[in-house]
Amino acid sequence: MDFSSNIGNNLIIVPSRLTSQWETEITKYCADKFKLRVKVLVSINSIKLLEKELHDFYSKLASG
Repeated sequence: MDFSSNIGNNLIIVPSRLTSQWETEITKYCADKFKLRVKVLVSINSIKLLEKELHDFYSKLASG
């Protein structure tokens, strides 16, 4: 599996008071330039759901 073409993972950690502001700003200014998903992780459950989504995503890439 070669995931090097146009696939990157970036994690930006900001104080909780900035999360919704940053989510809006990143989506507004970057969504048309990149294939982008913005996720706000607020709890351990959020991280587990994201982990499952990523696992499913990479499984689909590998099989397709």
